[in-house]
Amino acid sequence: RNLASEDELARAKTAVDEAKASMKLLETRLSHTRIRAPFAGIISERFKEPGDVVPLHSHILTLFEPGTLIIKLHLSEILLTNIDIGYPVKIRIDALGDQHFSGTVTRKYPTIDPVTRQGIIEVKLDPVPAGALPGQLTRVTIDAQTQPVRSLPLAVVRHDTRGEYVYKLNNNKAEYTPVRTGIQMGATIEIIDGLQDGDIVVSKGFLGLRHNKEVKIKDKTASK
Repeated sequence: RNLASEDELARAKTAVDEAKASMKLLETRLSHTRIRAPFAGIISERFKEPGDVVPLHSHILTLFEPGTLIIKLHLSEILLTNIDIGYPVKIRIDALGDQHFSGTVTRKYPTIDPVTRQGIIEVKLDPVPAGALPGQLTRVTIDAQTQPVRSLPLAVVRHDTRGEYVYKLNNNKAEYTPVRTGIQMGATIEIIDGLQDGDIVVSKGFLGLRHNKEVKIKDKTASK
């Protein structure tokens, strides 16, 4: 009946739109007061109490899903090249005795630590044995073949101001031979450059030894 002017109608529509926007804003703020985990789990740590003022991105609770436990391993890059997703492994949890459980590799990190020359993989327990809990000491056995490398005992590799070297035998004489080493594996170290398969190096008797000095061989040990 045109009882209200167009101006009044426009103001009323604007007020309705503002009310709807305010309601959406309040609903958004209300949703931020609740944090929902994407899984059903157990709270293992609680860092804040009800009523605390919490800064943005604070660690409030720690949840874990008891039906899914992951083992994170640091492995040498030599082993990582032969391990793919789904690779089976054997698992032993010290707290559960001498039992062995099965697991599979579920994740393989795409980077290698340049200092330790190690990468990271994640192994999933499947199924999770009774009594298994986060933080328990776990031993993982991986049946994987390594890439063949040339290595020597650590004590054989010497050091001076020029770098690393060994004494290679050449016609019963000690030959100063610079080498380039790689990954240390227990009591041995990888030889990347400087020696060939079948070379014989001095492993004992370094006192007074120098380049071109004649030596008497007591035990021949070929580098591998």
